Parts: sequence; structure tokens; C-alpha cells
Amino acid sequence: MIPQHQYEENMIPQHQYEAALAILKKHYHNLLRDMAHEVILYRKDFDGGDSRVADEIVAKHAARLRGLRTIYNDLAHHVATELPQATEPLGKDEFRCFSCGSVIRRGDHGCKLCGWTWL
Repeated sequence: MIPQHQYEENMIPQHQYEAALAILKKHYHNLLRDMAHEVILYRKDFDGGDSRVADEIVAKHAARLRGLRTIYNDLAHHVATELPQATEPLGKDEFRCFSCGSVIRRGDHGCKLCGWTWL
């Protein structure tokens, strides 16, 4: 359950989903960092040591990453198929994402909704 002070009730649905996807994407990167750190700590087990330990590490992180990807993809799919697409004109310093049609604002590194980037 999300504490009320941490949830913005007045957000329009599109912004709620964009915010949720951005948070999940950051969390995914944190999980990858944690996984890399643990692999480095147990490098001997990955280099022919106790493969049971290495397998347990892989299984633990694979389940966490797979679960998070499932949630992220379900949410992104919902946004792409269920929410009305933005048809209003873009404002100054706003651009339309070539992938999902969401608004990208100047200073953004890519689309906050689908992750598309110019790079």
C-alpha cells in the first residue's frame, strides 16, 4: 500500500503512468548495479569455483529483473493501448516521441514513457 503522502492524487493519468515508468526504470538500473556488484564479489564462484553459489546468484537476480520487466512492460503496454493518445498541439520546447507519441520536453534525455532516445 502506498502511503498517501507519497502518491499524487491530482496527477492526470498520463503523468501518473509516466512517473511510474520512470521510477521503475530507475529501479531496474539499481537492480542491475546490485547484480553486478554481487557478481564481482563472488567472481571466483563464476570462474569455476562453486557453481551452486553462482547459479543461486543468477537465479535470484533473474527472477527480480524478470518480474520488474514484466510489470514495466505491462504498464507501458497499457499506456500505449488504453490511454488516449495526445493530439493537442505541442508547446514551445516540446517534441513528439517517434516511438509512442508521448511528449518529450527540452532537457529530457529521451522519452519518459517508452525510453526512446535520439542517441
